[in-house]
Amino acid sequence: MAGHPIICYLQRWYIDGKRFKIDMEGLSAHYEFATAMIDVSRSKDVAMFFALCEKNKAGEYLPIIDESREAVLYTVNLKAFLNSGNPPDFNAIGFQALPRPDAQKAYSLWIGYEENFNKKPFVSHQFIRVNRKESEKYFNIFEGGAKLFPKNPVDDISQEIRRSAEIDKEVLEVCFEKHWIPKVWKTPSEVIKFLNHYGYTVKEKQLEFSDEIKNLIIKKWNEGPALTPSRVKCRFVSEQRKEYSELSNDGPTKG
Repeated sequence: MAGHPIICYLQRWYIDGKRFKIDMEGLSAHYEFATAMIDVSRSKDVAMFFALCEKNKAGEYLPIIDESREAVLYTVNLKAFLNSGNPPDFNAIGFQALPRPDAQKAYSLWIGYEENFNKKPFVSHQFIRVNRKESEKYFNIFEGGAKLFPKNPVDDISQEIRRSAEIDKEVLEVCFEKHWIPKVWKTPSEVIKFLNHYGYTVKEKQLEFSDEIKNLIIKKWNEGPALTPSRVKCRFVSEQRKEYSELSNDGPTKG
């Protein structure tokens, strides 16, 4: 991603001496890589889509129509979160070089090894009885998920990496140094030995975008809407549809 042309462009942005933050782990979580992050949204509509729609075997989202089922809606109480003594990392991802976090109004919440999201004092949840009309409404609001998962040239590459049994050695070593790998191994060599046992190969992959892909990325970026002041939002503000405001007034939610 260091060679992604839009990331290179954004890293040259300075606003009042502040640089644009590229949230690599937050991006990874929203592109379906396994991370220590829980992906959440400041939008109640987005949360309701994920609560009332689900993927089929083909990877397509469909509305849940079985009214005997229940969905679960989680809410992060931001006041309780900030007063929890030593709150974990909670990042506003939002607008990035890749379009999905912006579309999903994304945040990420760090959950450490063997920690339980459900038991956090600032997390609450409620069960919602599935209503077919509601499921279909949220399905249609986001055009079957197309608005939340806008097409991007990087999509196929990220899917290929996720499906691969090859792991880049440099990535593994960086993750080890940053303690993103559970501390049950003392050295990267021990991690590699463990991975080899389960059929993974660690090698110098030196992944990079081809010139063709870079040109496609730039073309897609230029087709998107301009970043105007009206799209800039406060970090810790939840957006809700009026008719569902009684469900939660506490902050970002996740279906």
